[in-house]
Amino acid sequence: MFISAKEVKDKLRITSQTLYNWRKSNKIKYKMISSRKFLYDISSLEVKNDKEIINTKMNVMYVRVSNNKQKMTL
Repeated sequence: MFISAKEVKDKLRITSQTLYNWRKSNKIKYKMISSRKFLYDISSLEVKNDKEIINTKMNVMYVRVSNNKQKMTL
């Protein structure tokens, strides 16, 4: 089943640049509708590892916890 670029990007949580790179490297099957419009077949993706297909983002926050030995300075 072929779907639009927006649907592919939303479903796989990838950027336009990633989709373009996959198309140029033939990692995903596509049909050219016009010079600027493509339809994609996400079932054609070769799963080499999960990181390549699914963009797993993680928010990391560094938090410093004070202890009782530290002096409070203003």
